[in-house]
Amino acid sequence: MEESVRLQKYIASCGVLSRRKAEEAIMAGRVILNGVRVTELGVKVKASVDRVEVDGQICSPQKKKIYLLMNKPEKVICTKSDPRHRKTVFDLLPLSYRNLHSVGRLDFMSCGLLLLTDDGDFTYKITHPSHEIEKEYFIRTDKKIDENLLKNFKNGFSINEISYRIKEYKILKSPNEYTFTLTEGRNREIRNLLNTNSIGVKLLQRIRIGRVELANLEPGRFRFLSEAEVDSLLETGVNDYSH
Repeated sequence: MEESVRLQKYIASCGVLSRRKAEEAIMAGRVILNGVRVTELGVKVKASVDRVEVDGQICSPQKKKIYLLMNKPEKVICTKSDPRHRKTVFDLLPLSYRNLHSVGRLDFMSCGLLLLTDDGDFTYKITHPSHEIEKEYFIRTDKKIDENLLKNFKNGFSINEISYRIKEYKILKSPNEYTFTLTEGRNREIRNLLNTNSIGVKLLQRIRIGRVELANLEPGRFRFLSEAEVDSLLETGVNDYSH
């Protein structure tokens, strides 16, 4: 017998929105269930009998989720379209994968590990700050970063009343090269920290999320995550990673 599931979970399982975004959509009146607008959480549905629409889009169950890892090049954006006609990461994918969404983002000039999927729950797990999934970045700057400043970054740093903090840092052997590990990842956090202190960023590359590493994948190329990698990301949490 088919089991009923909560409406927000069903929407997420269809890859339309993350569960949190699905809850917001329900409360905002953007979800139609069997022709009736739903505005309260707690409603349950069955895929075989109920018709669910979000913003006019019909939610259809997907049998197998897709999880890709891309090495995003610089000067490519993570949105599906751009009014300035810049290249997007979806331009680098075959047509059959352009229904995916990016798991978080990397800004225009940043490069490296980017996950793409149609699994809304997976996206929520990886991106929500409460789960504290580690994201590690390789950074090359135009000058040396004083270690006292690095310690300030680790202890917590406020810019325009917004708090920033890195979890770990490493000073690499090559001049002006470092790794920063974040668990929250505010918009342009690393660039804001460095630029505010008159330090220019020559290269910013994400090299790890949780236990999944970029390794030697060429820029612009992608690969499928293994089942073990997907499981490791879903299981990863605070202090789970051991270098």
